[in-house]
Amino acid sequence: MFSFVLKNGNPEDALAEPNSIVLTTESAKKYFGNENPIGKNLLMDGRFNLKVAGVLSSEKLNSHIKFDFLISFSTFPSTLPAGYDINDWGWTSFYTFLKLNNNANEKQAEAKLPEFVESIFGKETAKRISLNLQPVTEIYFDNERTGDFGAVGNKSALYILA
Repeated sequence: MFSFVLKNGNPEDALAEPNSIVLTTESAKKYFGNENPIGKNLLMDGRFNLKVAGVLSSEKLNSHIKFDFLISFSTFPSTLPAGYDINDWGWTSFYTFLKLNNNANEKQAEAKLPEFVESIFGKETAKRISLNLQPVTEIYFDNERTGDFGAVGNKSALYILA
């Protein structure tokens, strides 16, 4: 779905193991200078010892998603404050991306989301949860929904300049 390319490391398993991290080229340089960081450890938040499994190619980071590093999803639960449960859908701290089949209808797929939510939470909780789909190509210009997720653009300014 995303075309981030690794400059160093194996893209097949870079984030497969717990406590693994992939750095941007800039972060690798910041923490390790000109040394090859693959296999070296990096301490995150003074608590989590992470093994560098990859370095992203900076030329291929043309994206609205802005980050300095990526950690394996299996590591994520251990970074949460006490009392948070990764299986509790009552909070979210990350965006979810879905890839629909080429012949899928976005509106039909979106219409199935309330039923999906109800199957997870039950009828009463599902009434308070609203999910919707947004094409990836529209995220950059959606300042209202993007929040601090990454870079945003101004469609009006683009039209004026064009």
